[in-house]
Amino acid sequence: EPAPEPVAEVAPAAGAIEVMDLASVPEPFPEDRSTAQAARVAPSPTPTPTPTLDIEPIAEDVEPEGVLVLPDMDEDLIEIFVEEGNDILDKADALVARLREAPTDHEAITGLQRHLHTLKGNARAVGLAGIGDLSHAVESLLEAVVGDRMDMNRASVDALERAFDRLHRMVGRVARRQAVGTPQHMIARFEALV
Repeated sequence: EPAPEPVAEVAPAAGAIEVMDLASVPEPFPEDRSTAQAARVAPSPTPTPTPTLDIEPIAEDVEPEGVLVLPDMDEDLIEIFVEEGNDILDKADALVARLREAPTDHEAITGLQRHLHTLKGNARAVGLAGIGDLSHAVESLLEAVVGDRMDMNRASVDALERAFDRLHRMVGRVARRQAVGTPQHMIARFEALV
């Protein structure tokens, strides 16, 4: 039978892991045996989850019950408001989605400002103070971002998404001629962010 070829010894590379033969590891002292056995049997600790940025929940703003009653309520103007409001909010949703991907997208931020300014003015013109006030609070956050008084971050994008969801629901209530209140807690959230 031919002799095996000699194997060249290779020095371990820097940072390489050296494999040990477990048979060469000495047994623990008798008093350490229970600790060593417990370490082999004990489950490995669960890794600590990476902390995430959570938005503290805010108190729910409950809408009033009943029908929509506005001073000098003009059905034609209300209908125009609902149609334009839905169009504005649909366009705003696309811009908020862009901000979710790129929070510093200046074009998206200024587009949202324009849409909110229009929604706020239209709401106040027909007497829908709650929609006007929430639109104003969101617009103020965007003005702070444009004015470099704050950065758009995950918390502010999340707040924007919640506010636009709320504005959609409020405009939907107007379309069904249901009463609409002023979302004080949500407005306070935006004032705190600015």
